[in-house]
Amino acid sequence: MSDIRLFKLKEHPEVLELIEGFSTEAGQPYNKHYYKGFWESLEEDGVGQFFGSFDADDKLIGVLAAMLVDDCFNGDTIANEHFWYVDPEHRRGSHGIKLFKKFIAWSEEVGAKRISMVHLASLNAEKLGKLYERMDFVPLEIHYIKKVVA
Repeated sequence: MSDIRLFKLKEHPEVLELIEGFSTEAGQPYNKHYYKGFWESLEEDGVGQFFGSFDADDKLIGVLAAMLVDDCFNGDTIANEHFWYVDPEHRRGSHGIKLFKKFIAWSEEVGAKRISMVHLASLNAEKLGKLYERMDFVPLEIHYIKKVVA
């Protein structure tokens, strides 16, 4: 059984270790000190929110990070999933889906006009796409990345 709740970085700094796990799976470089400052500025601006899944011992085992952003085309508020990660040892349970549903409920509570979800192309892409579509999300775009070497 897990407890899903909102939290701030200063309350659970161990989230930075989960973010490192996500970054490793995503194949993205990770600078913990940079990320800490980046996220603290989002929290200070009132637009960054962590959702945590905690086990019976109050250990953080999953996280969904979200940001409220303004749509550059019309000013609507979009609740944007920044990343969603559950520790691999806990992925067989309902931790991930509970985080997702909490994020959706929060997005509605804060008055977001739309919710934006993404997924890694390399990690259960088809399964996650089907989940999103079952939850009334529609595909909008495909995101490509190119590494630039200076």
